[in-house]
Parts: sequence; structure tokens; C-alpha cells
Amino acid sequence: MIVWIFMSSISRFMLFESVVKKNCDLKGGWQRWQDQGWSYFWWQMGLSVLGIGIALVLFFPVILSVLHSVRSNQKPDFSVFLAVLPFFFLFAIFALVMLLVQVLTKDFVVPQMALERRGIFDSWSRLLSMMKDDVGGYAGYIGMKILLAMGAGIMFGIVSMMATVVVMIPVGIIGVVLFFVGKAVGLTFTLPVILFSIALGLIALAVLLYVIALVCVPLAVFFPAYALYFFADRYPPLNAVLYPAPPAPPIVPPLARSPQPIG
Repeated sequence: MIVWIFMSSISRFMLFESVVKKNCDLKGGWQRWQDQGWSYFWWQMGLSVLGIGIALVLFFPVILSVLHSVRSNQKPDFSVFLAVLPFFFLFAIFALVMLLVQVLTKDFVVPQMALERRGIFDSWSRLLSMMKDDVGGYAGYIGMKILLAMGAGIMFGIVSMMATVVVMIPVGIIGVVLFFVGKAVGLTFTLPVILFSIALGLIALAVLLYVIALVCVPLAVFFPAYALYFFADRYPPLNAVLYPAPPAPPIVPPLARSPQPIG
């Protein structure tokens, strides 16, 4: 999980660069965004540790109530549920706040870190001042993003199901053919056959995950692009990158005046 968080931290800046430049440079991008990626990685790790710590504090009364019921040789009744219900509400509110912090960091803090080489805390301070001046705009953005996420979730499910069907039909045919061929030659479920079957299953799973990820690339690119074009109207450096000024027309030197006739 730590390795995954580190790779995602650098990849977030690579995705930002790919959306802005409309070109993906994996090798060069991985090398260019090491410093900003490390800062974002430590931010995510600190946020994760903070979240786990607060979650444990919120669930501590729940654990005590359950342990008390177990030690008393009693089944947890409805009163225990009512007693711990407020802590579940607090945890839900806390989870929403943490999710909001992660979304704002990805959408609006990462562009500042990328374009101006700012630190993450400095970028957050600037973002809070911008949000204070446009509370309605950012609130509308969050609401719209929730609606878009719901629609994207439905679309992702449909596309994933179609990709699964497309991949599993040939895989199933190959599996049936191999089964009857093995049965014809007298193969039994020995250890090598079982290991070979597991290897084929893992290969099929890898192909399925690759196809699902490939067909869902437009959805993965849409959300950061939507965030950048929203933020560009409020962040001049990003606006200058997304909407570069047209090149100045070439300067044509004035024609030399013809000499006046003599006399």
C-alpha cells in the first residue's frame, strides 16, 4: 500500500502534465516530478496516519461497549447500538471531511505545486484564501463533481461489464477446449496441473484488468481535466498554460518610398 501511494503521488503530477500538454511522457515525467511527488507522498502518508488515529479514537467507545457486553456474557442489545450511534455519525462526517481534503488537494493544490514549485502547505494556504473569496463557486464545483462521479460510476460499471464479457468469452472457450484435451490425454489434477491452471487464471485476470483500465481511460482523464478548466478561471498561471496567447503576427517592414523625380 505504501508503494502504491508513492507511485500514485508521482503519477498525479504526470497526469496533470499529460492533461495540460495533451501528451503523455511516462519516462520523462517520472523523472521530472520526483520532488513534488515526494512532497505529495508525505502529505498523503501524514493524512492517512491522522485519519487512522482519529478513526480509532471515534471507534474506541464502540469497542469498549462491545467488550463490556462480551465480558458480561451478554449479547449486544439495541441500547448498545443507540449508545454508539452518535460515534458512527461523527465518523461519517469525519470521513467526508477527509475525502473533501483529498479531492481539493488533487484538484487545486497539485496544479500550484506543479506550475510554481510551491510547497504543499503554502499551496493549501493560497487555496483557502481563494476559496474564501468564491465560496459559492467552489461549493457548486463540489456538488457538480458528486453528480458527475455518480454518473461516472454507473458508466464505469456498464463499461466494465461489457469488457468482462468480451474478455471472458474467448477465455471460457479456451478453458473448455483445454479441459477436454486434458481429459482426452488422461491428465489428472496433480500439483503441476493445478499450478498451471492457477497461472492461466492469473493471466486471464491480468488481461481482464488491463482491458477494463484501458477502456476507462477517458473517465480517468475527464475528472482532472474538468478540475483544471474550472480552476483556470481562478488561477492565472494555469489559465496562461491552458489558454496560451496567440503568436504575434510578423512585423512587415514598411515599403521604401520611391525617390522624387528631378525637376
